[in-house]
Amino acid sequence: CDQLAAHNVQMSTDNETMSRTLETLERRVAEAQDELIQTKDVLRIKKLEGDQEQRRREKIEKELKDMKALIEQKQTEIQGKQATIEQQRQE
Repeated sequence: CDQLAAHNVQMSTDNETMSRTLETLERRVAEAQDELIQTKDVLRIKKLEGDQEQRRREKIEKELKDMKALIEQKQTEIQGKQATIEQQRQE
């Protein structure tokens, strides 16, 4: 009978220990899941920022290309007018 009582006490102690261990593990899992969610949110925000930066860069590159083309066009026009003026002077 004493052995049975001692065994019951040991089982109760083991159950309490396992319950505390389980609670600790569940808390750690919940914390890890929260951290994972936060990390995913940060990554999503960084991706959005990267996408916005890429679109901004592409827009600026297009504007720069358009401006270079316009400058070349204006330089060609100026050279043509200078040639016309030079011809008129020689006549």
